Amino acid sequence: PPYVGLEAFEGERAGFIAGRDGDIAQLVATLADRRAVFLSGPSGCGKSSLAIAGVAAAIDRELLDDTDGWRACVIRPSDGHDVLARSGGDEEKRREDGTGGVVIVDQFEEVMGLDDDERRRFCAAVADLVEGKAAMVVAGERCGRRDAVRLIATVRDDLLGAVAALPELRRI
Repeated sequence: PPYVGLEAFEGERAGFIAGRDGDIAQLVATLADRRAVFLSGPSGCGKSSLAIAGVAAAIDRELLDDTDGWRACVIRPSDGHDVLARSGGDEEKRREDGTGGVVIVDQFEEVMGLDDDERRRFCAAVADLVEGKAAMVVAGERCGRRDAVRLIATVRDDLLGAVAALPELRRI
């Protein structure tokens, strides 16, 4: 793990991750071409720290998708039904402030503990966000269809197969 103790690094501790520069650079390069990436590994290996204090912080320093000033938002499937949902509007234009958003779904494997309807709804909302199919609300903030958005999801490797088999996620 790239952290001292048992707590994952948050964005403000981005400079403290050691030995992950290659991983961070590779993931940022992947997200330059793709809107989503899933990070998988054993519990406690530093996936959350890599996503939040590593990749999201590095994207904020890059001019990715011709966008500067990327804001990170960390959500978990267990945060409730309104943490990620369609907004009802259909915002076509990009943010006027030229900023982007990195949505980090930490511990994505939590979807396996949701009831069937809630799991389907959450996974469909993730797919809609990644595909830019609808304007979304992520943790209370509106996100237009054409906004510069990237998704980083962390998932334990022992549950990756079950998560990858979810029908709503097959389209991303």
